[in-house]
Amino acid sequence: MKSKSTKIRFNKKYIAFFACVPILLIFSSLTAKCPVCEGTGHLSSTPDMKYVQLISSDFKELQISRDVCTTYIVYSYTITLTLKNDGNTDTKGYAKAILKSYSKGSILDSQYLPVNIPKQSTIEEQYDIAFRATGLDQAEAAKVEVQLESGDFDCKICSGSGKISINSWLLAKTLQNSYKEISIVEHQYTPAAYLPPDIEDGEIIYIPPPESASPALLSQDQNSYNGGD
Repeated sequence: MKSKSTKIRFNKKYIAFFACVPILLIFSSLTAKCPVCEGTGHLSSTPDMKYVQLISSDFKELQISRDVCTTYIVYSYTITLTLKNDGNTDTKGYAKAILKSYSKGSILDSQYLPVNIPKQSTIEEQYDIAFRATGLDQAEAAKVEVQLESGDFDCKICSGSGKISINSWLLAKTLQNSYKEISIVEHQYTPAAYLPPDIEDGEIIYIPPPESASPALLSQDQNSYNGGD
């Protein structure tokens, strides 16, 4: 009898094993929306920037010069941004200023502008900045476009897919706040420091008249700036 009882218990273990394995396999093949990134596949290292709006941007061209020692042309601008923060916390982040060819739309250079917006406020910020455009034989007419940066990065929990297996969902849901905090610390958004080019010894190509609007005057046949003082 003892031998028979042991055999029955042994069989029950096998039955439980073979019953659980298919269930686990089925659940591992089913997916649900990742609770950490809420199905987007990415997180933001500056989450409060989602409450910030770029109301307007304006740029004024100061001068264009050619660096004598290297092979780039320097575009100097004053950029004015109007920003609104609808959030309930003071927010720090970055705006990306992109210098584009006026005629071709190609990107010539980009720089990052730090922004600091108090909660529930609208502010105006002004920046003096210079862009380096490489590979140009002559200066082209250019424009500046500005966009706010959120510092997005792929969610590690779902590998950027926005979905995880149901087997992993409960653990991810329980620890979602911890996952977010750790991920934001690991992916702090800090663009390269701005190093202004030396324009004092450069060759001045163009200085727009005070009353002119950007982009400056174009030569009719070359889409390039007219030379001269």
